[in-house]
Amino acid sequence: MQFDAKEDFKQNLHKVKKNCHFDRRYIVELKAEIFIAAAMSIKRRTILKVIDEIGFDEPVRSVLVNYVGEVEECKEDNRLLEMVQGN
Repeated sequence: MQFDAKEDFKQNLHKVKKNCHFDRRYIVELKAEIFIAAAMSIKRRTILKVIDEIGFDEPVRSVLVNYVGEVEECKEDNRLLEMVQGN
């Protein structure tokens, strides 16, 4: 069985939504999953599609979409690679 990064990302976001919805760490956990997905080279378009498929309510959806943009900027500036490597 081949590892499907998109499906894994989708399952992880769904777990966070289900298990941490009323937890104050909710947004932090979601952002962490987005960061991991970007580090695994999942494309921005795919990340946004998964966010829409799971169906986050506002303002959570807006926060996540904005964060995807921030991560994408880091990716373009090679800062994401530096963060992943811990430099």
